[in-house]
Amino acid sequence: MKHIHIFVSCLNMLVCTLLFTSANVYAASPIKISTNDGVDVSSIALIQADHIHIEVDVPDNYNITHYKLSEGGTMPGDWAAIQAYEFYKDMYVYKKSVSQHVQITLEDKQGSITQKEFTLKGGMLSTHVDNPILPVDLVNNMGNGFIVEADVDKGEHRPAQTVVDMKKAGFGHVRMHIGRLDKSKSKQQDQTNTPNYYESLDGWIEEISRHGLYCHIGNKGNSVTEGVLGIDHDNPNFLQHFLPEMEAWWIAIVDRYKYASHRLSYHVFLETGKVNSLFGTKDPQAIDRLNNHYQVICNIVRQVDPTRNIIFPPGSINNPERLDEIIFPSNAGEYYLSDFHKGFAGGGWHPYEETYNTMINAAVSWMNESKVPLIMSAVNAKDRVDYPTVLRIEEIKQLMEDVNKGIYPLPITFLTLNEYYNQIDHEWYNDYEKRVRLEVMNGEGSVDANDTDGDFLSNDYEITISGTDPHNPDSDRDNISDFAESLLDELNPNDPSDGNPPGDLSINGDYDGDGISNVIELSYALFDGEKATITQTLDLIDPNDSETSEFDNDATPNVWEAIMGFNLDHHTTYYLRETTHDSNADHDGDGVLTVDEINNNTWPIVNYDDYGDRDDDYELAGDDDKMPYVHDAGHAVAFDFASLQHGDIDNFASQRIFDTGHLIGEGSNPNGVLVLTGTGYISIPTAGHHSMPDRSVHFHFQAGETTDDQILYAEGDETNGLSIGISDNHLVASIWSDANGTVVHEHLNHAIDFDTWYAITVLFDSQNQQLKFMLYEANRPVSRIKADLPFTQLSLNNAGGPELGGNTVAVKLYVPAAQDYLTVEESYYYGFIDDFHLYDRLLSETEVSLLSRNDLFPAKDFPMNALPPKGSGTDNGYNFIKNPGFEEGEIGWSNNKAQLRQLIQPGQNESNNAYQVSGDLNSGVDYIQSIQIDNQEEYFMAFWAKGKAGEQCKMKVHFDEGSSVVFTATFSSTDTWEYFADTIQTPASVQSIEKIQILCGTDLSPQYQSISIDNIHLGPIIYVDIEDVSATDLKIYPNPVKHTISFLTNGHVENVKIYNLNGVKVLDGTNVSHLSKGLYILTATVDKLPVRKKFNKD
Repeated sequence: MKHIHIFVSCLNMLVCTLLFTSANVYAASPIKISTNDGVDVSSIALIQADHIHIEVDVPDNYNITHYKLSEGGTMPGDWAAIQAYEFYKDMYVYKKSVSQHVQITLEDKQGSITQKEFTLKGGMLSTHVDNPILPVDLVNNMGNGFIVEADVDKGEHRPAQTVVDMKKAGFGHVRMHIGRLDKSKSKQQDQTNTPNYYESLDGWIEEISRHGLYCHIGNKGNSVTEGVLGIDHDNPNFLQHFLPEMEAWWIAIVDRYKYASHRLSYHVFLETGKVNSLFGTKDPQAIDRLNNHYQVICNIVRQVDPTRNIIFPPGSINNPERLDEIIFPSNAGEYYLSDFHKGFAGGGWHPYEETYNTMINAAVSWMNESKVPLIMSAVNAKDRVDYPTVLRIEEIKQLMEDVNKGIYPLPITFLTLNEYYNQIDHEWYNDYEKRVRLEVMNGEGSVDANDTDGDFLSNDYEITISGTDPHNPDSDRDNISDFAESLLDELNPNDPSDGNPPGDLSINGDYDGDGISNVIELSYALFDGEKATITQTLDLIDPNDSETSEFDNDATPNVWEAIMGFNLDHHTTYYLRETTHDSNADHDGDGVLTVDEINNNTWPIVNYDDYGDRDDDYELAGDDDKMPYVHDAGHAVAFDFASLQHGDIDNFASQRIFDTGHLIGEGSNPNGVLVLTGTGYISIPTAGHHSMPDRSVHFHFQAGETTDDQILYAEGDETNGLSIGISDNHLVASIWSDANGTVVHEHLNHAIDFDTWYAITVLFDSQNQQLKFMLYEANRPVSRIKADLPFTQLSLNNAGGPELGGNTVAVKLYVPAAQDYLTVEESYYYGFIDDFHLYDRLLSETEVSLLSRNDLFPAKDFPMNALPPKGSGTDNGYNFIKNPGFEEGEIGWSNNKAQLRQLIQPGQNESNNAYQVSGDLNSGVDYIQSIQIDNQEEYFMAFWAKGKAGEQCKMKVHFDEGSSVVFTATFSSTDTWEYFADTIQTPASVQSIEKIQILCGTDLSPQYQSISIDNIHLGPIIYVDIEDVSATDLKIYPNPVKHTISFLTNGHVENVKIYNLNGVKVLDGTNVSHLSKGLYILTATVDKLPVRKKFNKD
């Protein structure tokens, strides 16, 4: 390869030699000089013209393009002491009163130097140094730009390199801010008292014009009248001071720059809001005042400068909706335009918001109708709060596309140059967020040619190594940068599923499952592009940082700030257009502090514009939207089990196509939680649920046992369907489909414990042909797995379901012990279920994380009560109480101070009788009978009752040694049967129960009330069915056993577990010597088949 390179180099040298040694053939000069009339004067040493244009042929061939300039006198004999300045591609030299001597130096990539020297002859100016620029041509050529400060105490006085760097980066104009007050805004600083007042402004105008960019002077509107004299806008004397001050200022400006390049324009007011009470309101007098002022300023300009472009802004902070109120001065001629920026200078703009669309549409429509060009004069590319950078980039792109849909281009002026550029060291800041915004703001330009998207990954790296797009800092458009995804092992820059791509509700990655999305967590990371490092403030793989408020110490947990859209690292929040301190704020104005609402699990913000609607579904927020952080799209079924009347369960899903589900068989809802005892299930109406392109099933549950096969949720039948069930101590999601006569299956499962609350979400993803399984415990993911499927959809047109808590139609269930799919029918669940949701779409990871938490709004108050015995229904298994449901009238029951008592029909669950008592505090009914019990043992107590919402009743148990226990119940609804249950621990010295009472009220509510009661229960706790179930022949010996259990079987015994009668696992293995005496349950597998036996410990 080296020999080939030498040969090519020699060949190139030979060609060059032939070109330069052939007769009368010479290389053309790379420097072209022309006058404002277009005459080529490249070979003339002394040029007479209003201005000259210097161009470099093929500028990319040169590493150095410099100029030196000397004013007055003769051409320097030695240029060494004169400062050299860079230019890029071309430059202009404008005529002055003195001659200007110029030296141009070019150095090509081979180190060859070309120089040219010439003089632009000086002379008195009597007109502009260049031709007028029509407003249409102005907006066609000025491109996007920046705001710069040109006050003498703020601005850069010789911004030569700054302007060149802007030009190289693709920016084409600046808006120069200048006022009449110093930084304190209390001391006069203008042409009357500050000798160098114009120094910075002069420098900017000269350099901008020299390098072919555009600029406009913006009058800040701050005034000596207000700042020094202290006469504010509401003072009747304000106008008589302010207007003459403005006029005098413009007279001086116009006179100073009357012959300057037409690349300079005048902006009458930067922002009409500075004097909004005078010029900004819709009061007709204010409108007339503004237009009259424009006429006065136009007269001042046109008396001296008939072709200078003047920008006349609309009232109310340059509001585009008020553009039609402007009456352009009659003597403005052709050279005028307008601007707008209301709603964009603060940074809180987003393309999906109504205000954004209103402002853009108003501006573009007015421009199209009036044929008057516009500029967008102040846009903050950074949001006012921390915001995903790559998402902001897409919004900037959208803005640039939206504003350029009119008949003319609409240039944008961004805030501000010093945000992105270091004017001291003359370099663009090496800050990731700023750099990637820059590379969008500058259109086709580039700060670094080898990093065209500004993401600190070179074009070469992106093309050859990462496979990402060198022109897009977020190649997979998931709102996480290529930079972050290339550095973090958990992420993939070419896979959008770990981020939050716009417009796709199903994707919002949450790697640690804490409810704060990857996008939000990384928006607070610090990116060091030069060192290629990321410092994470919120750790992408640590869920614990969601619970703390140490980030900003405002007492609001990070997960709450994330779902409310607040700034996680700032203790104040911009909300409802006000800045509030989060630790003592009442964001919804209801009189309760936000922090207290979070602690009480009420929704702390309101639906105002887009602030309260945190899920962006435009449904009502807070108490009217029960999950304001999860989008309501596709939300078909939602049961919170707060109400269970006549077997009907309210469906509060916003997209529901039916109002209620139905409890079939036995079940109850104490404390708003569904209790199933293996004898009932919920039927979900099938309308609209036959097809399954995508599906998300989510609910919380606590199983009373986990060894038996149980169906938690099912839809479909044996040929096509989905089930979630429990088998062999595992939670299993099974899915199957009949493909051409063959049923193909897939499943996912994870080991679980009974007596533990879990949140399960199962997703059927048709597009990616995947089954996804997400299991959470105590706000944390314990299993998130997925499996590929051999089919893309399920055909459920003739199938059954959906059903919750059991199944009446035969479905499939994967049984881990059998390692096979079994057909199950009428398999019912034993345990608690709460907060069931069915979506006809895919939930995102972040939505699943939030739904799976139990500490958000509305909070999940999971019961700790014992379950009734399995299969017991309302009879609750063995009951000490005879006639618990009053089916034999009042037999066994006696009055206790009740003023009224009577049998009523029907009873709970349509039984024959119930009992109603009315009276004052502690009045009710007694069940008097001596019942022998064991001391220091737990017993189960429960009853059904109905009364008035908010009132209370109680069940009281009296023991033989004089003590008693009380279980108090509070009615959650009025005249609705409710189930109340608890456990009691008998005292050490007790031998019997002597009396059981159901009484009205508590000591805190001694008012007269009426309650109805039914199916009262008191008995021993039996959490599991202790009937022997054996898949194969197995005997335990000895039984009773003192030390070690032995087995008599021909099979291989594994997975031996011992449970007490409360269903709590007490041992793995066969050595039971340390266990207390009593009855226990043994579970095991024999040749992979499940076995359950009872035995006595001696």
